[in-house]
Amino acid sequence: MAIEIRSPYESFRQLMRKVKQYLAAGIHAVWVLDSDRREVDVFEASGEERTLTARQILKAPELLPGFSIKVAELFDQLPLRRS
Repeated sequence: MAIEIRSPYESFRQLMRKVKQYLAAGIHAVWVLDSDRREVDVFEASGEERTLTARQILKAPELLPGFSIKVAELFDQLPLRRS
């Protein structure tokens, strides 16, 4: 599993290149956290992609059994906000 925090200095194309590299290297899931949108983009090795909004629950039971967090709470807990 890989977790990326979207940087304002990185283009969408650069970010997607990284996601593809992670998945090609055998990573099962990539979470991209976007603090501006307060959303998490989830990319899975199976090809499934989804965007979770602040009201949804982020979990990956096959990789992190027992872990789940509301996306809004994730951003409230982490120092990811930009001024």
